[in-house]
Amino acid sequence: MLDWLVSSGEFVDKPTVIISAATDGSYAHASLTETLFMMSAHVVEGASLIVSFVRTKIDSEGHITDCQTTVVLQTVVNALAGTVIVA
Repeated sequence: MLDWLVSSGEFVDKPTVIISAATDGSYAHASLTETLFMMSAHVVEGASLIVSFVRTKIDSEGHITDCQTTVVLQTVVNALAGTVIVA
């Protein structure tokens, strides 16, 4: 998807959150961060999250079962919401 959007300018200065869900998502997360930086996205300070061992933190219906993950995810959402300007 990003490859398709890179030439459109859709991410230029747009508030962006990066969430990676993998056993060790640090490499993918860093790569995605760099890609979004090159696309001129505005990666919001405090709105980045790596969820390690995600399968142990969600149930079969996709609901988050880990309280700490819920709290951190809410912090990420709040950081993104704080960048939105209501006209």
